[in-house]
This record gives sequence, structure tokens and C-alpha cells, in this order.
Amino acid sequence: MGYPETYNGLNAWRQDLRRSHARDDMVRALEQRLDAESDPERFEILSAFLHQEYEAQGNQAAMEALRRRQVCDDIISWHQEWWQNPPVDIIHVLEDRIRRETHPSRLHLLRYFLADAHRDRGNYAASEATYLADFEANPDNPQPLIFLSSQKLYYEEQPEAAMPIIDRAVEVALRTGMWRRHALGQKARVALALDRPDIVEEVLRQLLSLTFTPGNADCGVERDFLDRLPPGSIDAGVTQAYDDHCRKRGALPDELEQQIDDLIVSCASAEWRKVADLTSDALSACARHKIDVTEYAIAKRVRYLAEHDELQAKGNLRRPDSEVRLPD
Repeated sequence: MGYPETYNGLNAWRQDLRRSHARDDMVRALEQRLDAESDPERFEILSAFLHQEYEAQGNQAAMEALRRRQVCDDIISWHQEWWQNPPVDIIHVLEDRIRRETHPSRLHLLRYFLADAHRDRGNYAASEATYLADFEANPDNPQPLIFLSSQKLYYEEQPEAAMPIIDRAVEVALRTGMWRRHALGQKARVALALDRPDIVEEVLRQLLSLTFTPGNADCGVERDFLDRLPPGSIDAGVTQAYDDHCRKRGALPDELEQQIDDLIVSCASAEWRKVADLTSDALSACARHKIDVTEYAIAKRVRYLAEHDELQAKGNLRRPDSEVRLPD
């Protein structure tokens, strides 16, 4: 059973809980199942579900305690502390930890940090070897190949070398149902560097044909490769279909995002306002300015503005009862 199937099975169980239990009882049931879980993948999924419930409760202490239970938390904390005050060469430390580590998730994270460190020092061969070792350890995860393709394209400026790597990543992504948008989007960027709009058109058609369940982990909808295409270089119907696809999911051209952000801020105030009310007002303002945009796109921009301190937030911004206001 792959990750999407595992996730969807556990999510179906959670939805049954939600229908039959009060929130506090549902949280206790999640906690009990998490305590009894020994499979790392299922533990990770159940932890994410429980974190969402704690967040909805505003239970910061429980969220922090749950974070400390994650198998990679100590590695993440150690790496962050090292960057703040690096005492020794991190490459030797990472290599030593990798030799001694046995847990697959921890090895994956350590290899990612090691590849990143080699790349930052310009040792692209060592970085590539690390990414390939990570992929060989888990051939159902396309991310190491996606990262390696990105290195070839942006750091080594070798799009010809990047294409077969990203092709391999796309094959894995489509086979497993994981990181399909991520892999296909990277392939489109490599194709642009190779002046191959025909490949970009093929990628857009593939992206439009994808279907998703909650278990299909991926990045959000992306459009930078569409906006960088030379006008008239691909089928106009595909261009229009993908643009519509992006707009419905809140992915907008940069200049349109800025206009919408300005309108959202103009509708906000120094007092706390429900996100649902602010979104409604911003949607009306967009209509007055003849900006065709969905409510989902506005809600996405509200979250972006809060993440970048243009708005202050209170509560989970994915819930309509959360609140925002202008910064002090």
C-alpha cells in the first residue's frame, strides 16, 4: 500500500470519528491511536491530524509536546542551532551522523542537509552523489531527483543534464501519486531553459489531467512557467485552460496578486475582523475594479499577507471564524 492509500484510509477513519464524536472525544481517540502506532508513516499522518485538532483548540502546549515527539525534531533543532553559531564544519558532522543513523526518515533529512551543504560549497559532484544515494534508499520518493534537477538547472546551468533527471522524477511521481505537480512544474522550467515550448505544452496538458485525493501530497498549483512562455508559442486553448485552472485555485499572475493584496488591505481595519467578512468585502471590491477572482484566491492572499506581517492574525486562517487586523 502506497502513501496516498495509507493517508486516505486513516483520513476516512478520522472523518467517521468527526461524525460520531464530540471534538474532545475525537482528540482523545486520536491520541490513543497515536500512542499505539508503531509504523513511522502512519505515525506521521496521525500526528498531522492531531496537530490540526490541537490548532483548532488553540492548545499551544499540546502542539509543542506533539512536535517534540516527531522523529526528526532533534535533527531540525540541532541544524537550526548550528547555523546560528557554527562550531565545526557541518559536512563532517553530517557524514558521521549518517554513518551511525538507521531510521529512514532521519537519514532522508540528514542527506538533504548534506547535499545542501555540499552545493553551497560548490561541490556539485558530492551533492549529486548524496541526492542519488537518498533516491536509491527510497525509490518511491521523487523529491531527491527533483532537487537534483533544480541544482543542475539553476546552480550548474546545465538544463540538458537536468532534463533526463526530471524525466525520471516525473515517472516516479506519476507511478506513486506523490509530488506530481512539483515534478511536472520543474520539468516545465527545464523545458523553458531549453527553448522547448512544445514540452511545456505537454506538461500543462498533464497537469490539467491530474486528479487528487487528500493523500496525494504535493505543492500547490504553480503558474510561473505559464507566465514565462513567449506569446503564441503553444496552443491558445491550452494556455487559456491552464490559466483558468490556476485562477480557480488561487494562483494568479504577479501583477494581479499585488492589486488584490492592496484591495484586501484597504478592506482591513485596526480592529479585529472575521476572515469571512473581510474576504466578502474584498471580493466585492475586486468586482468593482473588474477583477475576476474567486473567494478561494482571496482567502489564499489573506493567508499570504498574514505570513508576511501585512496583516495580524488570530486563530487558524483556514477557518472562517479566524480574525485579522492591520498591524499595530
